[in-house]
Amino acid sequence: MSVRFAVMLFLIVLYLNLITGPHTEDRPRELGLDLPVIRLKKRKIGRFSHLLRSFSSFIHPIMAGDLLLHLHYSDNNNYDMRTFRLNKIDEDGANEVEFYKFFHPLPDSFASETTYERMNLVTGQWEKAGHIEWNGRNNANVYFGGMNPKVNIRELRRVKKSNSQSRRFKAGDTEYKWKISPEDAGLFCETKRGKVVATWTHDTRILTVGDRVHEHLDRVVVTFLLNLWMWQNKWW
Repeated sequence: MSVRFAVMLFLIVLYLNLITGPHTEDRPRELGLDLPVIRLKKRKIGRFSHLLRSFSSFIHPIMAGDLLLHLHYSDNNNYDMRTFRLNKIDEDGANEVEFYKFFHPLPDSFASETTYERMNLVTGQWEKAGHIEWNGRNNANVYFGGMNPKVNIRELRRVKKSNSQSRRFKAGDTEYKWKISPEDAGLFCETKRGKVVATWTHDTRILTVGDRVHEHLDRVVVTFLLNLWMWQNKWW
């Protein structure tokens, strides 16, 4: 059992205990137990329920191996490559569910904002995940959620050496790097030790994300967008 699944299971059990436990003075007496009275305010249960839903929406897509995301560009002929959807492919490959959507309002503009949303797979509602403020082709600020949401694009496509073809970024305490696949077949992301954690195949338009980086999924997806856009425009 993975650590994440164990934490999720603990939260579910704790929540069920809260909502089904003794809330009034009568219940301990009915059970014939001489127990201290436990009073829970609805507000506290509501807050915990909200926390559980939020955590569930994050952990849901990472509970079973690799995550397969199918990229779909806009049907509009005058679309920007930063406008697209990533659909989550189910385990048998028969169905897709909308999971991410990116929108850039002005095609080929370097002075506008790209927004991106993530589907809450529990509630079925879109939730804003962040945005990218562009000030030039290589000058943009990416906003994620969390304690330190603002990151400059240079930190998400960092070049260690002048002739390096790797584009590095940090997620948590680990550094990852995007590279172009042999014969320009796509892109792949790996750790410093060469462990591949994500791959993009141009022909199938499928991004495969390994469970090792599911906890940093937004960062992997956004850096994928940045590098795909740069690569396809020959700005690598």
